[in-house]
Amino acid sequence: MSTFTVHKEKITCMTMIGDIIISGDRGGNIFLLDANNPNGDEYISHLTVDFVPRSFLHPPTYINKLLILGDRELELWNVRSGKRIFCFTEESNALGKLLAGYGDNKDGALKPTELSLGTAMIAENEENLATLQITAIANSPALDIISVALSNGLVVLLNLKEDRIVQSFRSKDSRVTCMSFSNVELPLIVCGTEHGEIIVWDLNNEKILSRLKSAHAGYISYLHFARNELLFYSGCEADNSLKQWQYDSAEDTMFYLLRERSGVSANIKKLRFYGDEGYHLFVSSFAEKAELRDYFIMNETFNGDFSLVSLPL
Repeated sequence: MSTFTVHKEKITCMTMIGDIIISGDRGGNIFLLDANNPNGDEYISHLTVDFVPRSFLHPPTYINKLLILGDRELELWNVRSGKRIFCFTEESNALGKLLAGYGDNKDGALKPTELSLGTAMIAENEENLATLQITAIANSPALDIISVALSNGLVVLLNLKEDRIVQSFRSKDSRVTCMSFSNVELPLIVCGTEHGEIIVWDLNNEKILSRLKSAHAGYISYLHFARNELLFYSGCEADNSLKQWQYDSAEDTMFYLLRERSGVSANIKKLRFYGDEGYHLFVSSFAEKAELRDYFIMNETFNGDFSLVSLPL
């Protein structure tokens, strides 16, 4: 076990690439740490950005390169030299035009407050544009292509090498919080929203393939397509659950819930083992609604939920 003490301010994001831990804090400090190094005050590299980092992404084949995401910033850095290579959100660049409310017009001029991008045509007022933020980024199976989600529900596919938006679509009801691409013959992107909905887009036909309403109880924080399968995982902090969704063309929604593992949604109040063999675990929590669950530790099929009315403290 190692403890790192390099940060002086609150950590805002963290990821791991191989044995390298990458972490950022509110002061714009980003450290690359060796997970196998027991000396907590040592680091491999230190970067400083002029915004609060919210997420990191390492594009495939981009050796020593790291995408750093802020609320309205997306920059590519060389972590070995410690230098910024490119800022995708400068107003003259593709994402910068989006955040500023400009789109490519047919006559070559820039027209404010109208985003005209492939199949997405979105009119925004200036107040909304001032608060427009980047909410999520994800790698795609295609080289140089990533997805970028904005707080107005717009999702764009960005070519990093050419600084060009190649495709776009929109979730009208709520903002996208996480994304993942399939890597099979049927190219799909799955998007999770702040209200617990999961939307699967068919990239070839540019339409929604599946919409899973109320897939989770709230903000979806994790999505991941399994390799070489039409199967993905979703995770949510609000309902403390991890779910597995399987593709089936016979289903109305195209995807159905295959498996689920979940815990209680609030801090545990009481926990007891029951049964002759002690295989049953009863758990109650401090949730606002009554929550009493039976976990059978040998087989999840026999789990039960007994929450009906408010439980006495």
